Amino acid sequence: MMAAGAAAESGLEVVLLEKNNRPGKKLLITGKGRCNMTNASGVKDMIAAFPGNGRFLTNVLYRLDSSRLIEFFEKRGVPTKTERGGRVFPASESSRDVLSCLRDFMSESGVKTVNRRVRGIEAGDGCFDLKLGRDKFISAANVLLATGGKSYPGTGSTGDGYALAQSLGHTVIAPRPGLVPFAVDLKGLSHLQGVSLRNVGLRVLDARGGTVFSDVGEVLFTHFGLSGPMPLSASLHMQTEGQYSVEIDLKPGLDREKLIGRIQRDLAANSRKKIINAAAGLTLDSLLPFVLESSGVDGEKQAAQASKKDMQALARSLKNLEMEFTGFRSFDEAIVTAGGVDVREVDPRTLQSRIVPGLYFAGELLDVHGYTGGYNLHAAFATGYVAGKSCAGEDD
Repeated sequence: MMAAGAAAESGLEVVLLEKNNRPGKKLLITGKGRCNMTNASGVKDMIAAFPGNGRFLTNVLYRLDSSRLIEFFEKRGVPTKTERGGRVFPASESSRDVLSCLRDFMSESGVKTVNRRVRGIEAGDGCFDLKLGRDKFISAANVLLATGGKSYPGTGSTGDGYALAQSLGHTVIAPRPGLVPFAVDLKGLSHLQGVSLRNVGLRVLDARGGTVFSDVGEVLFTHFGLSGPMPLSASLHMQTEGQYSVEIDLKPGLDREKLIGRIQRDLAANSRKKIINAAAGLTLDSLLPFVLESSGVDGEKQAAQASKKDMQALARSLKNLEMEFTGFRSFDEAIVTAGGVDVREVDPRTLQSRIVPGLYFAGELLDVHGYTGGYNLHAAFATGYVAGKSCAGEDD
């Protein structure tokens, strides 16, 4: 919608081909219906928030940074507010207001919407023929693919653009769920479903023991494994299924030696109690039995009988609580799609194909993906705006 409006605003005759009965279905569910439309951070910080090809967006983000995007919406009657972490929402907290704004933008710019699915594209001399049905074609001087990825397929985001891009000679990096919860072997932790751990460390290691993700924040236990801000972010750094191990640091503020000292003091102060009771202040009661089991320490033993080896093992378990990664959840639960059209085949200044002149790309169809916090939706708006303007030969 942003791309169509931007191109038409610049004087082009634009037809938006939409397979749903109306555009914007996916936009309505963003931010749980509140629409986290952008992030108030500067361009450099925003680039850093895209572990997947963030540098490719440099020119795009400078042309439409968060302040310009906010101005775009506020000038069109959608005031905004900024919350924790720089997250920007419409003041009404309704994604419908953002959608209405984009629809008005298209209407005022003269965009014509046709509710038909594109089934194929053929490129000729200075012209594209788009197949809409058995005998229905539409011709255009430029084609801009902004079909989205494969996340939340119920909204119509079913990956149609990948096949279209490939048919025109482009390489597609295998799409996979991004910003998605992942499953772990819960063993004795099934009772923790719904429990949230705040201010803990999360580390994900690959098959060779290398760290692919490490951060401190929030983890949510689910019936299948782990969700919450950190596991979602970690998923963007994980390329394959079944090749990872997961560690949770329950005491990220203490190094191993200081933690051992804390354990020693707690056990000494409660020397007549069982270890499982004397160590109750170290973590959640519901989690402590698993910590003790992982450490190999007998929680029924009297605290006074705890050896130095016991304390070291308990500290190791609290700092490196290991869980076996067993796989990602599906595209139905993924916030974004990782993978997509190879950005090496796209001009980062104009978003025009380096292979087929007159072909442009925008949004999640590209192999660009960022963290939660408004970054991905901003990238959709910004790439749409720049690609639309580029179709009209503008590079403001």
